[in-house]
Amino acid sequence: MRSREDHTTLLAGLTVVGSALMLLAFSRFWFQGKIFLEHDISANFVPMRYFFAQCLQQGESYLWTSNIYSGFYLFADGQNGMAHPLHLFLYRNFSFTTALNLEFILSYPFMFCGMVLFLKRLELPTASVLFGAMLFTFSGYCMSSWLWLVHIGVIAHTPWVLWGIHIVMRSEKPREIVLASFMVVLLTTSSLLVGYPQMVYVMGMAEGLYALSLLRDCKHRWTIWLLLVAKLLGLLGAAIQVLPTLDLLEHSMRSNTSYAFRMEQSLHPFNLLSMVNPYLFHQRMFQGNGYQGLYGGTSITLMAVWIVLRIRRVEVSRWLVGTCAVMALIGLVLTMGQYAYLYRWVSSLPLLSNFRGPPRHGAMFHVGWIMLATLAFTELMRLRRKAESVAWREMTPLFGLTCISIGVAVLIVVL
Repeated sequence: MRSREDHTTLLAGLTVVGSALMLLAFSRFWFQGKIFLEHDISANFVPMRYFFAQCLQQGESYLWTSNIYSGFYLFADGQNGMAHPLHLFLYRNFSFTTALNLEFILSYPFMFCGMVLFLKRLELPTASVLFGAMLFTFSGYCMSSWLWLVHIGVIAHTPWVLWGIHIVMRSEKPREIVLASFMVVLLTTSSLLVGYPQMVYVMGMAEGLYALSLLRDCKHRWTIWLLLVAKLLGLLGAAIQVLPTLDLLEHSMRSNTSYAFRMEQSLHPFNLLSMVNPYLFHQRMFQGNGYQGLYGGTSITLMAVWIVLRIRRVEVSRWLVGTCAVMALIGLVLTMGQYAYLYRWVSSLPLLSNFRGPPRHGAMFHVGWIMLATLAFTELMRLRRKAESVAWREMTPLFGLTCISIGVAVLIVVL
């Protein structure tokens, strides 16, 4: 009979294999010499990046194009990332098909590796580290929004930034603190150069909340100011992209948005049902507005709820469980836009009033939700290792989720 250690090793190995297979599935178009064409990929990313690639290879300027609106400041647009070093390298040196596929694919291993480093810093078991990295990279928001290259490109930086934040706030080695601060500067600059400011703001809220949560046990309170300076330096480093975007904003319709515009695509509360029944609605959405659902997998929902319910009895950090729960809750409420009061206030703030699409905050929900599931997995491994049983009363609330899912399915058949 296999020992518990053998099973843990096997589980870690299967997680790595599963992640590799998911990455290969995403890479199939590259191997076939094709590109995926759907939604914004064909309507926006392909034509804009093709123009960018042609200009790079012919030595022409890509700042402006006469092919749109009889003249458009293309470089300043918020989804092209023409100043990012990786984009410049890919579209200058590779064929357009290869460059576009690589831009899409590389975000996922980069995200996976960053999550591994961050979770290892939390001193979680190897199996939990790999499990959490797999969930973060290949489930939830990162899967439902993969059509938007720039969304994923920004999110891929987040685990690395969280890793840097943890080192700055917890390390006692000056050299480590300096290097981690410099890393936060570079990553902030890189995420802004990807070219989607709204997602930078959303992930910045998750990063900021995590940094504040570390203040409780931080020996040097001044490190929070060091992180703030690092973020500001990162913003300055991306000025080549940020300033043109602000200039374009000043002369666009978004300089004076209406309430209705800001609330577009708000997730109706009925979408909460998708967390237990993912195929309840068309395109997995109530009042469908894209692929930005909340569902990330039944196991994630069950584990996240379970760890919160037994927070008083866990051996993992209760403070971290609480922080992740708050992060997920804030992200969830903000996705609802006009259906929840909080986003009405947030959307009236300077700069944030220029954004639309409250479901983008699902990325923040994703960070907290996945972290809860990862901590729950760690707790389950501990219970199994120590051969501890779980009281039935702790499991009873989980049956409610099953009953809701079954009840919704029955209603679909009956109605």
